Amino acid sequence: MQYFDEIVFDDVANDAVVYLPDPPKKWANISDCGKFPCTAPQNVVMQFSKVTCTGTKQPAFCSINKDFTIVSKRRGDSKAYDQCVLNKKWNGYLCTTADALKIGQLIFESLDGDTWDRSV
Repeated sequence: MQYFDEIVFDDVANDAVVYLPDPPKKWANISDCGKFPCTAPQNVVMQFSKVTCTGTKQPAFCSINKDFTIVSKRRGDSKAYDQCVLNKKWNGYLCTTADALKIGQLIFESLDGDTWDRSV
């Protein structure tokens, strides 16, 4: 979870705010994550507060709310983010409603000996 406070977006086009890539298929290997790709890029939550926008190009959220959350797009999550708006250029959702701003992350820490090689 990343927190950004009092950020200024100066001449930033809406499509250039962020890009959250999907995990590469080659990450699906036995030594790293087993037979499925590591999903870290799909678990991004960025929470912004007190944002200011300046310049001639401004992201769409500047006219909506100064506090918002951006989350990565995951298959099957659209219902979970029903108060958020998908931005295909970002590969993520913009969440501006009060309930949507409560999105967080649950992280488990592995205490196994190989925690640096494999973790949940």
